[in-house]
Amino acid sequence: DYAPDGSSIMDELTDKALEEEEKKMEGNAEQYAIYNHPRANHINVLAGPGSGKTHVLTLRCAKLIYREHILPEHILVLAYNRAVVIELKNRLDKLFTKLGMSRLAHRLHVYTFHALAKVCMGNQLNNIPTDQWEAMFYNYLRDSRNETMFRGKFPHVEFVLVDEFQDITDIRLDSLNRIHELFPDAKFFTIGDINQSIYGFDRVPRGKNVLLQPVQYAAMLNPQPYYDRLDSILHPVQLSMFTNYRSYQKILDSSAVFIPEGYQLPVSDKTLMEHEPTEAYTFFTDCDNDSLESWKDDLLQYVEQAKNTNAQLSQEENCKHISNIAVFFRKNNEAYRGYSSIKPLIPKGVRIRIQG
Repeated sequence: DYAPDGSSIMDELTDKALEEEEKKMEGNAEQYAIYNHPRANHINVLAGPGSGKTHVLTLRCAKLIYREHILPEHILVLAYNRAVVIELKNRLDKLFTKLGMSRLAHRLHVYTFHALAKVCMGNQLNNIPTDQWEAMFYNYLRDSRNETMFRGKFPHVEFVLVDEFQDITDIRLDSLNRIHELFPDAKFFTIGDINQSIYGFDRVPRGKNVLLQPVQYAAMLNPQPYYDRLDSILHPVQLSMFTNYRSYQKILDSSAVFIPEGYQLPVSDKTLMEHEPTEAYTFFTDCDNDSLESWKDDLLQYVEQAKNTNAQLSQEENCKHISNIAVFFRKNNEAYRGYSSIKPLIPKGVRIRIQG
């Protein structure tokens, strides 16, 4: 069906839906600036936790396809692990379905570095340990004899978007640089939280004969040199977004003790802070000096306090309900022990879930 001016009804619906998403973003100047930045530049985004990294990346994809008329097959999206890729695909499917572009989402190339290696190298990786795939993929890209095969899989790459860049490694950055050499006109968009390099240990060499001093180990965990190298290769425009939509300010302030000096810290969204609880909601327990019994007693007290507070709130104050209490442990085995000890004590009607 077509509108009186000749445009398709679907195009009009897509345009309206995308305008609604853009309008929502206008309230966040940081997100809006990133979304609207010219496509002709390489871009690196430093983003704080809960600032909408994946949301901005998916909207950037939608804009490239719908506003800039880039073919989905010409966009390569890379992420560190399968969980991130699944999240990206779900977000893209949801957004593109809302925009009436669901079929286009499936034409985007969204992979982990491992999956990209498998797509390109196929049976060459049979019986090869997966932890060697990325190195083999870089060697594959570096060999000029494979260029025709790689271009057979990806005839034209115009944009490369990399999520969770803080977890990059030498091999992954080498591979990105080689893709840049193969497609020199392709523009790169990297986004990540430099303070959340959870998988930084992947940068540490492994083996029985590898002995590192704590200072050496810490240096390898630090993602800053990889950001510096990215800057030397692409000279991207540096943008940032640090408005946090996930946590109240006291949680962010408490977390700041783990952040090195000199790094920008996230700030809670003003609208979110309108619903901040009046009672205390962040607590620390020193497990080295405090007994586990004390910790369990404290948690049960917080649960009862939350239940009582919720019961006193009116229907109009639903937004102030405390529906989740998170407990963080330093190690997985501590989390499992804590879970086992507290599970029998949790009152009826309260669900407990463990995440290693």
